[in-house]
Amino acid sequence: MEVRSFNDDYHEVGQLVLSAQANKETYFFTPVYATVEEMKKAWEGKELILMVAEEDNQIIGFGGLDLVRKEGNPNADLYGIVVNPLYRNQGVGSALMEALIQKAKEVGIHSIYAQVGTENEEGIDFLIKYGFEYKRSFFRMEMNEPIYQEVECPENIEIRRTEKIKDQEQFLETYKEIFGNIKHGEKQLAILSDPNNNHEIFLMFRVSRSTGKELLIGFCGVESIEEDTGINRRIDTLGVIDKYGRRGMGKVLYMTVLNYYWSLPDTKKISITLKSSSENVKKFYLSCGMEETQSTETYKYEIEY
Repeated sequence: MEVRSFNDDYHEVGQLVLSAQANKETYFFTPVYATVEEMKKAWEGKELILMVAEEDNQIIGFGGLDLVRKEGNPNADLYGIVVNPLYRNQGVGSALMEALIQKAKEVGIHSIYAQVGTENEEGIDFLIKYGFEYKRSFFRMEMNEPIYQEVECPENIEIRRTEKIKDQEQFLETYKEIFGNIKHGEKQLAILSDPNNNHEIFLMFRVSRSTGKELLIGFCGVESIEEDTGINRRIDTLGVIDKYGRRGMGKVLYMTVLNYYWSLPDTKKISITLKSSSENVKKFYLSCGMEETQSTETYKYEIEY
């Protein structure tokens, strides 16, 4: 068996990957591709490390890394390790992983991240074998058909939908109060400032009865993603200042968002991805009619120099 760099082997690798995904015979592989052409198009323009295992001029295994060049800590995402079922348990996956780690080291990568479904015990064992350490868990929740709930805002609470935030300083202050930092808030502002963005944000204000002064107390950011069957409304951020959250304003805000999007005929799904360690948060979304559809774990490998 020989392990070598990928050399325009799209057809053979594509067939191997698609077959493994269809039969659930891969350790792990993300994202999922429908066709070889889709896979090829997705890889164009990316900085990748791709390796194949070959025996008797036949590709029997494949592994890949997507390089993420973050300043100060260059890292990579593991695309996956795929091995022909006829050659499994013969060291092919191990040889591919070792080759990927070595190649990553040669180009200065400091760490490799891998995501794997919690039910994929074989894939998890494989990662741990090579020194990957568990970092965090995520679960995906979805709503695939309309569920309407009556929402009644208190008299002094207003919710407004917008594609741009006018008072950015106030938004960042509220973001910091809710989440403890403003890095993601700054990123959200940048997205909303892009005229080609497909994001909207719902802002929740407390309005003083006596002075009319407005205080931003929460927000819900949403990305609209076109899929084959319609639009997936992906919840990007949801937060409410703690004292108002304890009064149920978080659910008022979220149900207002759900009711609005389900009023649009092109909405086919509403989804959100959260840390699975946040059981109280999970219960909140379940109470709003969401269902858990996927649970994944993230593992990290530190490369030694």
